[in-house]
Amino acid sequence: MPGRGALALLGRFDPDVVARWARVIPASRRPTNLAVKFEKAVRALGAANWQNSFHEASSVAGRAQVMALCGQLPERLAPLPPPASDRRLAALSLIDLHTYLEGDILVKMDRASMSQGLEVRVPFLDTNLVSFALALPDHFKIHGGRPKYLLRRLLDRYVPPALTHRPKQGFALPLADWLHTTLRPALEDMVHRTEVQEALGIDAAPMRKLIDHFLTNRPSADAALVWHLYILHAWHDRWMDNAHA
Repeated sequence: MPGRGALALLGRFDPDVVARWARVIPASRRPTNLAVKFEKAVRALGAANWQNSFHEASSVAGRAQVMALCGQLPERLAPLPPPASDRRLAALSLIDLHTYLEGDILVKMDRASMSQGLEVRVPFLDTNLVSFALALPDHFKIHGGRPKYLLRRLLDRYVPPALTHRPKQGFALPLADWLHTTLRPALEDMVHRTEVQEALGIDAAPMRKLIDHFLTNRPSADAALVWHLYILHAWHDRWMDNAHA
């Protein structure tokens, strides 16, 4: 972890300026959403311990952003105690199981499959396999800087290396495009709906600033966070419609 002086220096950099500097890098090699990732990295490096660092790096909004928007932290973002064990990979895996996996990936898979009447199973979530994976020593998970070491060694027997050793390729929704085009009128209307923000417990001023930055194409305005705010407003409207039906 960097020292306080180095961290303070990093914090002085404007993420939007960092993103502009990065334009000298060829597009094929330039990280996507660099301004957002830079902000997350600074927050993660400044965290009190590695558990909080993980939350800052992997959450859509950091603790400071949540506090600015809501004035309080949800239970899952509350400060965590110092780690009780040095088995960090196992601890991080458990956090992932109860947050990202449970609240994101599996939810998407379930909605997509059930909308087509499909019943889907996830073999890697077999209870015995999960228990085995969590108990493995860390060097079987990351070896020589390569993740999924044991799994890749196994797949090498059956699958061409070109498939198992290529870079990760995510499947991201075009949230920024949707919010800048089809949903833009709804975003522009949201900033004036202070009664809805009050009902949702959101501070209108920081929300308005975030959306203004996003609509003016500031790279540091995270489309995922704006999307969550949009969904909260849409949920409120649906709930009110049902209440008055």
